[in-house]
Amino acid sequence: MQVAQTTMCEHLFPCVLCQVHETDSLNPEQCANCTELIIEEVDDLFEEEGTNCVQFYGECRSEYQYLYNETSGIIIRTLRSLKCPLQLSFTPIIVAIIAFILALGIIALCIWKYITVRKDQLEFIKFKNEQAKAEWDVAASPLYIPPVTTFKNPTYNAVS
Repeated sequence: MQVAQTTMCEHLFPCVLCQVHETDSLNPEQCANCTELIIEEVDDLFEEEGTNCVQFYGECRSEYQYLYNETSGIIIRTLRSLKCPLQLSFTPIIVAIIAFILALGIIALCIWKYITVRKDQLEFIKFKNEQAKAEWDVAASPLYIPPVTTFKNPTYNAVS
């Protein structure tokens, strides 16, 4: 009986894909032939009511069950959507990491710039204070040596 059940599941699966999930597993003419089946979309399948089928479409899984009614017609109950594995996209994660690193770098540069500017301001204030405290100016400084020096050669214009 298992072989017949698997064959029936495989036989009904293209109609489930075509009618419920609207995939292109069948051409439009073949899909129109599936309209004679009674297909119900449900939120949950009950184990005891019919024969359960699980089929894969790409990486997605379709769960449905079929049962026979009083007139030997087939009723298919299927979940509303395919169960697909979660697709992770690494691009937003990588972009977020790069943006975070750039933001940290820019913040570090701003902090460093603030510290150096503040240090320079304090040194300039200190320099101005020392300059204001000076007791002599440049001309009266004992360390100041004028840039031009004049020497007299004693032997120049000497009469011999």
